[in-house]
Amino acid sequence: MIKRIYPLEENLKSEYAHVFEVLGRIKGVQYKNQGDPNAILVVHPPRQVPVALREPLREELQRMEKLRVIKKCTEPTAWVHSLVVAKKKKNKLRVCMDLSDLSRAVMCEHFPVQTVEDVISRMASAKVFSVLDANHGFWQVKLATDSNKLATFNTPFGRYSYTRLPFGIASALDVFQNVMSHLFQDIEAPVLKFFDPKEPMTLSVDASSKGVGAVLLHNDLPVAYASKALTPSQENYAQMEKEVLTIVFGCELFHDYLYGQREITVQSDHKPLEAILKKPIHQAPLRLQRLILRIKPYAVEVKYIPGSKLPLADTLSRAYLPHNGTDQADEFEIHVLDSGHLSETMFHKLRVRTESDPELQQLQKVVMSGSPQTKVETPVETRPYWNYRDEITCYEGLMFKVARLSCKNSEAIILAMKDMFARQGIPERLIADNMPFNSVKFKDFPEFRSSPISGMDDSLAELLMSRKLRTRLPTSKSLLEPQPMSTSQIPHYLLTRQQRQKVLYDRGTRPLSKLHESEPVRMKQGREWTPSVVI
Repeated sequence: MIKRIYPLEENLKSEYAHVFEVLGRIKGVQYKNQGDPNAILVVHPPRQVPVALREPLREELQRMEKLRVIKKCTEPTAWVHSLVVAKKKKNKLRVCMDLSDLSRAVMCEHFPVQTVEDVISRMASAKVFSVLDANHGFWQVKLATDSNKLATFNTPFGRYSYTRLPFGIASALDVFQNVMSHLFQDIEAPVLKFFDPKEPMTLSVDASSKGVGAVLLHNDLPVAYASKALTPSQENYAQMEKEVLTIVFGCELFHDYLYGQREITVQSDHKPLEAILKKPIHQAPLRLQRLILRIKPYAVEVKYIPGSKLPLADTLSRAYLPHNGTDQADEFEIHVLDSGHLSETMFHKLRVRTESDPELQQLQKVVMSGSPQTKVETPVETRPYWNYRDEITCYEGLMFKVARLSCKNSEAIILAMKDMFARQGIPERLIADNMPFNSVKFKDFPEFRSSPISGMDDSLAELLMSRKLRTRLPTSKSLLEPQPMSTSQIPHYLLTRQQRQKVLYDRGTRPLSKLHESEPVRMKQGREWTPSVVI
């Protein structure tokens, strides 16, 4: 499909060797920072650098100074930024600055960055393509003299100021894009083939160790292409997972082109995918099912093509852009028939206990056959549950008490939850499906309390549950575990409480005085007190 006609390494560097000896810069271009005059000046102290990196850091600073990217600064400056050191391959260092404070103070040029769609109409009849890369990109733009001091940073070896456009400042990308657009504005850019929904769709994909690439083709001509760096977690995927992930990447990125098409041929250099994607999803390896599920909306058919015949996708997978985001876990449900929140061990234990309990077995029979019309007809063992007969149900051999709702609006749900939370405490998680939890009334759900009663150590609910109830106040998980009192301790506990109450009551009492003969007294008869005399 393509052929290299001008090897850069052999011809260009040898013919123009003097150009590659120095860093170089774009002539006639100078950038001057335009900042907010009312901005707060910031001076950061030097950051600590690990001992093992100090000598490599010194060498890198000397190299940058030799290239005239930075220079020593000995005079006072209003801005001093922190040094940021990052390790590169082959034990080299990348020296940057933390310019977050300066970025808030400078004014950006807001130059538009063109996309592939913006230039697609300018690539008609293109046959020869070339790749140009500025040596250390931003360093090709010189800083104005009065802007050097704004880009001063601290190091363990003193302060330095940038003389070239530094990495990390908010306006750097706009400035560099403006310069590049100005340099190449008269050069015709290549275009892609226009998309035609009537032509055969081919998606060529490939995955490398750290990136993925995808190309949408019409009769082997590119319509659109893209590449993406893998996240740190995706780099640990098996190669088969990476290949399927590449198909997902291409299908979802070119969704507007591919969705609804009757047939899409996917070219991949991973032969096992041909057979795997033809199987039902439940027969695929578990680690691939969540990815295959994302491909299902597209009518794809994988066709094996040797890697040597996939130059575009292979090149894109190795020429990916760096990953600047964070890992996000994808959650999918595949053929879910049932979902529970009990472990298998606990579920089995509860079912065995239920089967061995005569009272629960009798209750289960009543529930499954239907409750009698009157309480008298109900078996004696199940009469305590008569008032809750409409709220008890049997599921998988376990008995549950549920809250019956007349409707599923916010008021009914909140009322039922108040009743549950008052008995059990506030749960850590609320799991539900298709309920109005985002309504205003539900968001204004009042706070729940587990208030103790005056004169008692615990509330009535805590006494009933033999544990603390979870509230909005931080509570140790150990206190939320039931701690029932043994039957042998109850008499002693009651006696201790009674003795304590007696002591507290006796503090405010005194012995009755003796009555003498002929002493006037009052005697209560019914509700009235009658004057009397002791005889």
